[in-house]
Amino acid sequence: MNPSELRLGNWVTIKNEANWTTLENKPMIVVGLHYAGEGAIKLFPKSSHSISVFNHATKREYSQFNEFIQPIILTEEWLYKFGFEENGVDKKENEKYRKYWSEGKFDVYKIISFYLDNNKSHEPDIKYVHQLQNLYFALTGEELTLKTTTNE
Repeated sequence: MNPSELRLGNWVTIKNEANWTTLENKPMIVVGLHYAGEGAIKLFPKSSHSISVFNHATKREYSQFNEFIQPIILTEEWLYKFGFEENGVDKKENEKYRKYWSEGKFDVYKIISFYLDNNKSHEPDIKYVHQLQNLYFALTGEELTLKTTTNE
């Protein structure tokens, strides 16, 4: 994963088949971003950074090179965890039904629709939890935090 996409507080997971396979697909929060250094880059040429993540279930911090850090797919479950609520549906031509999701001052559907309508050359693809977190912060100046805990 590209470390430039990450901020402290983003939710990610580890995918490292050589180490910590029991932690794969477990949500972890980014707590540190560090340049890996020339020696580490020689051993892991696909990585430039070491990412520190914290697992709430184990109460431990782990460090992985960025090539082993994976994004978490944004699902309805994650939207509920962040405190979003479903508040309607809309059917666009040649599309499936789209659900509206709102959280206080932030309406995901309206924000994305506004962006698409005004920036036809750029189509944002918010597929991952960290992308929603980053967009929320960019637009509100506040962190998007979990309203319900994750048991993983």
